[in-house]
Amino acid sequence: MLRKEHAELRETLIKHNIKPTAHKIRILKFLMEKRIHPTIDEIYREIRKTSPPISRTTIYNILNDFAEKGIVNLIKVDVGKSRYDIRTEPHAHFRCILCGGIFDIELESDLIIKIENSIPSTFSVDSIEIIIEGKCHNCKKSQNQFNIP
Repeated sequence: MLRKEHAELRETLIKHNIKPTAHKIRILKFLMEKRIHPTIDEIYREIRKTSPPISRTTIYNILNDFAEKGIVNLIKVDVGKSRYDIRTEPHAHFRCILCGGIFDIELESDLIIKIENSIPSTFSVDSIEIIIEGKCHNCKKSQNQFNIP
């Protein structure tokens, strides 16, 4: 890992009051490079290829710490699976019903404000998640190629 890149990852962790360790830096690097909304298992499979031994529990604890400190968002687009998103600014997700891919969808800032304003004042909002489901470009293209509805 380049020294400058390593230093930037360390600084990101320190800025969020997280003690930088080799595992935390490696997980943060993975999330920043592979913006695929990975599950813990996906992160585990990739991290163990290039890093010192690490358990799923350790990855889970690191990701929960990252979520609590605002480095990542925990998203639940699949039943029973948590995914982690390095993008923390408001946006929506598109989930392909065929390949399972998760894609970021940009939202106009006034849409978030409209949604927040539509919630009764007697409610307390912790987060807003917008998940759109359908067929991604590649799956739709493949279906069209084979005339599958």
